[in-house]
Amino acid sequence: MTPEERENERYHLALSVLEQCEYAVLATVDPEGNPYCIPVSPACLNGAVYFHCGLKGQKLDHIQNCPQVCLTGATHVCQVQDKYTMDFDSFVLRGTAEMIEDREEKTAALRAISERYAPDRLDLFETVLARSLDKTGVCKITPVKLTGRHKRTK
Repeated sequence: MTPEERENERYHLALSVLEQCEYAVLATVDPEGNPYCIPVSPACLNGAVYFHCGLKGQKLDHIQNCPQVCLTGATHVCQVQDKYTMDFDSFVLRGTAEMIEDREEKTAALRAISERYAPDRLDLFETVLARSLDKTGVCKITPVKLTGRHKRTK
């Protein structure tokens, strides 16, 4: 396998994990350089990653101050006790985050999040959207680098 093929395989693994993980952890940095991590519910749309949030808060203050973020998640996590290790598939995404103000993009992102996390209740989407669009923040991460890892114990 060539280095390019290996890199392409890692990218597709990472994208698959991002699209399947139950949640991801967002890492930001405060103005003093201290790390801050928080779980989010990501959804992919048009090459970007979106998550919903409040309109105010620590992570938003951090993103406004320093928009470079890191997002990570894992699937197929399994303890291998006799080997003192873990098996897993994971991704790490580095990118630039921004809050979305455009109502059309915000609605599309919230629909993608809903399709991922509430696929059986999409009949409620328009009602919930009408009630909460102006009270819900949506953050977009434009990826700069996406990598993945597949670890299985032999």
